[in-house]
Amino acid sequence: MKVKQINGMRFLKFSTLSRRGVKQVITTTDSGCAKEGVINGDARLMAALKEHFGHTTIYFIRAQHGDKVLVVPPSLDKTSQQFECDGLIYVMSLTPGKKRDWQPAILDCTTGDCPHLLITADYLTPDHLPVRLIALVHSGWRGCAKNIVARAMEQIRELGCPLPKLRIGLWGGICRHCYVVDVAVWKELLPYHRHFTPAGDPRHWHLSLRGVIKQQLAQFGIKPAQIETSMFCSRCHRSIDGKHFLFSHRRNELARNGVFISG
Repeated sequence: MKVKQINGMRFLKFSTLSRRGVKQVITTTDSGCAKEGVINGDARLMAALKEHFGHTTIYFIRAQHGDKVLVVPPSLDKTSQQFECDGLIYVMSLTPGKKRDWQPAILDCTTGDCPHLLITADYLTPDHLPVRLIALVHSGWRGCAKNIVARAMEQIRELGCPLPKLRIGLWGGICRHCYVVDVAVWKELLPYHRHFTPAGDPRHWHLSLRGVIKQQLAQFGIKPAQIETSMFCSRCHRSIDGKHFLFSHRRNELARNGVFISG
């Protein structure tokens, strides 16, 4: 993952996805915040996003902390819309002028500390049309407990996409050292016990949500080489000037980081 300057502001990007021509950014404290599907920043931020993506149709995930994953229909009106779910999948044609020449769209979700999966694959449909799939999945501890990763993989496979073709950027959110959970969370995630470590007292543990998600992906045959994992922590990572680089719910901040992906 690299830091990229756009319009004089810093954003984060997954190198693996960028090399495949997939546009994506994660905002930082330097580039403004995103809340409830509306970018709360100045004109520079809006200009930077427009410059980077080249279009402004945004499908926004209003996270429900569950396991609902939706496929955006190609017939959907090309205006920005919100969806109450925790995952969106969008497929667009790579052959201009064909019947399924679906226009690019931006998938977006806001986050304080929760991990997100930015997913893409290029493949052929049964009628031999080249298409690109993009997906954005929000998976905090509740999403991990309900295994939203499995719901997403099942739906992607039902769309005819071979899972070995997937490339995934895993935005890890909060790191295991900063993330402390109680007995209730430990009980919900017992199948993933190896991702817990003691936190100093018998009723609290450190938890690696990144580890849980990677274990869930491995159950669908996703190889480590298909995943690029961010090592940034939303709570403790600081810039060279000592300031916090990302917004964090655990610092009692109302602002959120925006996660964006487009074909």
